[in-house]
Amino acid sequence: MNIRTTSEETRFKKHLEIEDNNRIIFSGIFGIGKTYFLKDFFNENSSFESFRLSPVNYSISNTEDIIEYIKYDIIFELLSKNIEYNVEEFPLELTSQFYVQENFVEIFSSIAKYCGKIGKSVSEIALDLKKLKTDITAHKDKYKINEKKELIDFLKEVTVRPGSIFEENYITLLISNLITTLESKEKKTVLIIDDLDRLDPEHIFRILNVFACHFDIDSTSNKFSIEKIILVCDIDNIRKIFNTKYGQETDFSGYIDKFFSNEIFFFNSKKEISEILLGILSSINYIPESQDYFNPKIPNYDSSKLLKIILKDLIYSDAINLRTLLKLSGKNYEIKSYHFSVTNAHQNRISNENFGILMIFDFLSSLFGSKENLRQALEELAKNKINKFIDSYNYHIFDSIVVFIDYKNNKLKEGKYTYSNPQLDLLIEYEIERLNYRISKNIIEIKSMKNEKSKDYFPYPDLLKIAFTLYKNLEIIN
Repeated sequence: MNIRTTSEETRFKKHLEIEDNNRIIFSGIFGIGKTYFLKDFFNENSSFESFRLSPVNYSISNTEDIIEYIKYDIIFELLSKNIEYNVEEFPLELTSQFYVQENFVEIFSSIAKYCGKIGKSVSEIALDLKKLKTDITAHKDKYKINEKKELIDFLKEVTVRPGSIFEENYITLLISNLITTLESKEKKTVLIIDDLDRLDPEHIFRILNVFACHFDIDSTSNKFSIEKIILVCDIDNIRKIFNTKYGQETDFSGYIDKFFSNEIFFFNSKKEISEILLGILSSINYIPESQDYFNPKIPNYDSSKLLKIILKDLIYSDAINLRTLLKLSGKNYEIKSYHFSVTNAHQNRISNENFGILMIFDFLSSLFGSKENLRQALEELAKNKINKFIDSYNYHIFDSIVVFIDYKNNKLKEGKYTYSNPQLDLLIEYEIERLNYRISKNIIEIKSMKNEKSKDYFPYPDLLKIAFTLYKNLEIIN
C-alpha cells in the first residue's frame, strides 16, 4: 500500500537544506515508516545521492573490523551508481625497469641456476650476495637515525592499520575520491545509518562511538568526504537505554549533541497513517462475510466508528505503528462468536455479539498479538488523556462500553439503569430495549457526580481500561 507523506517530505527537505546541517538525527518510533520514508524521499529527489548502512550487520563484529564493513557497504552501493571508473596503464618498458630494480637479486638467482660452476655454484654466490646486501643495509641503518622519518613512519603505520580511526589506505582514499566525483556532478551525498532501533542495547553505544570517531575526526568533515550523515533512530528510546546503562544523572544531551548539527528532526506520519486506516480495514476479508454485528467495511456501524476512533487515538499516542497496521492489509480475519456467563453458576448466558466493544477487543488482541500487548497499548492511550467531546448526537458510539462495564448489573434486561464512577466523576444514565430479537442500548445522559451538570468531555480511554479488564476475566462458556 503506497503512503504519501507530502507534508513531511516538504518539512524534511527544508531541514536538509539548512546551512551546515551536515549531521542529522532522524527520529521516530519503531515501525512508524522511517526507512520507507527515507528510501522514497531520496528516490524522488535526484539532487541527492544516498548510501544506506545498517549497523545490525556490524553488531557481532569486533570494533576494529567495523570500519572495514562500512567500506564494504559503501563500495557495494558505489558500484550501483553512475560513475566512470579510471583504468590507467603504464608502458611495458617502464614497468619492466621498475620490476628489475626492485627484484634484482631474485632475478639473478633464478638465472644463475642455469650457469656452470666456478668454484662455487653461481646460485650459491647469489644467495651469499643476497645475505650480504641484507647485512650491509642493516649495519648501515644501525648507525643512522632520521627523527623526521621515524615520526612519518609511525603515522604511516597508523594510517594503514585496519580499524584505526586515522586509517587512510588506498581504498579509503579511492572511496573519498569517487564520492567527490558524485558531488562534482552537483549531487549532494548522504550517508544514512539506519536500523539503530534493531540493535541490542549492549551494542548501540559501541556502534555509535565508532561512527563518532570515524565520521567526525575534525568536526568539519568525515573519512569518506560524504556531505551529510543521517542517524535514524527513536531518540526517546535511545535516551531511556542510555540512562539505564549509565545512570539517570549522566548527561545524555552532552553525549548525543555531537551527532546532530542543528536540531533533531522528529518524523511524524501520524496524519497520513490515520488517513489510510479506513482503506486498511476495508481490505480485510472478514469471515463470515454476512456478520451483522461487526464489520468495519460498513462505516455507519457503531462498532466500526468506535474501532476507527480507538485505532486513530492509538496512532496519535504512539501505541501502534504503521508496520503493525500494514500486516492487516488484505488478510483474513475470522470473527469470533462465543457466550459468557453473568454468574458463576453459568446462568444468564450473554453472547459477545451483543457488545461491539468485545468484538473490537477480540480484533485488537489479534492485531497486537496478545491480550497483554493490547493492555499495554490501552495504558499508553489512557496516559495521553484523550477525552472525547460528546453530546446526545454521538452518545451511541460509546454506549457499548458503558453497558458492558455494567453488564453484571443490567444482565441485558430491558429497563433504565445508572452507572456511576466516582474516580472519573461520571454518572451515566442508559436504557436497554429489545427490538425484533435485537438488543438496543442507548445512553440517555452523562453527568458529573459533583454538580449534576452534563459533561461535554468523555474520558473513554479510562473506561476502555475498565472494560478491557472485565473482558480479560470473562468466563467463556463456548
